Amino acid sequence: MTVIQRHLLHNHIIGPDEISKLQSVFDEICQRRKIDPGGEEAAGLARRIFALFQTGIHDPNKLRAMLDET
Repeated sequence: MTVIQRHLLHNHIIGPDEISKLQSVFDEICQRRKIDPGGEEAAGLARRIFALFQTGIHDPNKLRAMLDET
């Protein structure tokens, strides 16, 4: 189980379909930025993705765009 999956499932807030979408965003950004998916930077990224999701941003393209601004 990956960092983002542990974080999201731990909070019991979203289902498998949403986790899959967020995981895709997480994986893409980690790959593009050359972030170790198991490292501290990745954990911070997962928290940012989840925080954006909690504010109502559920579209993967919008999430990517918002994260590209940071």
